[in-house]
Amino acid sequence: MINRKTLIGLAWMVAVALPTVTLHAQEAPPQPQLNTVPSPLAGYGLMFVLAILVVAISLYPSKRSHTD
Repeated sequence: MINRKTLIGLAWMVAVALPTVTLHAQEAPPQPQLNTVPSPLAGYGLMFVLAILVVAISLYPSKRSHTD
């Protein structure tokens, strides 16, 4: 069970932390920076690598025996 000293200590901690949390929550979030356009080269590069990977896997010979 929680004894009385622990309960009083937790109450003090909440009493001290609550104003800090409420004051911090009242700050406005920062405005987004929309003046930069991301480069499409990273996306094209990833698509190229994935396409090469798909072609390489599909052209890789299967290890079938002559009884297939």
